[in-house]
Amino acid sequence: MTTTLIRTSLDGKHDLEQIVKSMVLAFSTDPLLRWIYPSEEQYVASFPGLVKLLASDNRLSIYYAKDYAGAAFWLSPGIELDQDVFAAYMKKTVLPQDLEKVATVFEQLNQAHPQAPHWYLALLGVEPSKQGEGYGSALIQSALRECDLFNQIAYLETCNPKSAAFYERHGFEIQETIQIEDCPVIFPMVRYPKSI
Repeated sequence: MTTTLIRTSLDGKHDLEQIVKSMVLAFSTDPLLRWIYPSEEQYVASFPGLVKLLASDNRLSIYYAKDYAGAAFWLSPGIELDQDVFAAYMKKTVLPQDLEKVATVFEQLNQAHPQAPHWYLALLGVEPSKQGEGYGSALIQSALRECDLFNQIAYLETCNPKSAAFYERHGFEIQETIQIEDCPVIFPMVRYPKSI
């Protein structure tokens, strides 16, 4: 891959719009997101706003490919998503009959985070047409180098076995499995720092 990665706070509206488009494509078949937003209409209407909500948190570190084909959203140790803002968005966008089970899943995910300070990979996505070209590895390695340099844990969740295998190749280990009702199986994963 010949693209340059840029760390940014997404000051430019154009950058944000391009990244939102690539994330919508990247997660269009994600089992958890399609469980939360089962219809195509609901996904297309709701997921872009969720990406924008995450990106609006100026404490977030966002790495993205110069051609916008992929992006990684990281929270550094000690920084957590604003659960009240996140819950309010879910309440607006999730079907009322699904809201309680979706909230239960996210409560379980919050409890699965390591107790030790850690980097949290909230989103990593690459457009389907660019997958397999090294974008994901380049995006994740940008932050994992910092984790190793500062001897810090990295944490993520995935519900895609193919993605779990990708993360395992980058040193992550499955810690447990989470499944509530008809939710897809979710794999919380941790990567311990490598000595430099």
